[in-house]
Amino acid sequence: MVERVAELRGQKSKSDVAQDEKELNYVRHMAIKGVTKDSEIFQFNTSIAKMMELLNALYKYDQEVENKNIPYFEEVLADLLKLLAPFAPHFAEEMWEQLGYEYSIFSQKWPVWDESALVRDNIELAIQINGKVKGRIEVPSAASEKEIEDMAMASPETVDLIAGKQIVRVIVVKNRLVNIVIK
Repeated sequence: MVERVAELRGQKSKSDVAQDEKELNYVRHMAIKGVTKDSEIFQFNTSIAKMMELLNALYKYDQEVENKNIPYFEEVLADLLKLLAPFAPHFAEEMWEQLGYEYSIFSQKWPVWDESALVRDNIELAIQINGKVKGRIEVPSAASEKEIEDMAMASPETVDLIAGKQIVRVIVVKNRLVNIVIK
């Protein structure tokens, strides 16, 4: 990944923050928060898992996004290295040096998460019919239960399944799922 950043540095970059960067930013701040809190209570295995999620998000961003925000990409990679440093000090120091930074990674400030970055614009909800998952929908995170219910009922996956059936009840579990009970 470090070599990829060096390769990308010379290319033209965008400077705006699009949806792809927002998703990467969400994973970045979740990782910073997770590693910070888990390390404080000696749950190192979950700290490593959070760093792997961030690394996978970096790979996904690199592979799927055509017009990258390269300075932001490098900034996220630098945060990953700072998180990794206590766990793999020699490796992190070597990668830090390969990125072209002069001072030791251990003289850098620990990254701080931003709570506002931990709020997604859209969330994915499962649609259940009589308790069995039949599909998924993406809804705005600020949507009300009534709006979520309406979107679930209008979803192409559910329209066919509930056609001609009596709807007994619709249960919305905010940020998780919509369960449509039919007869």
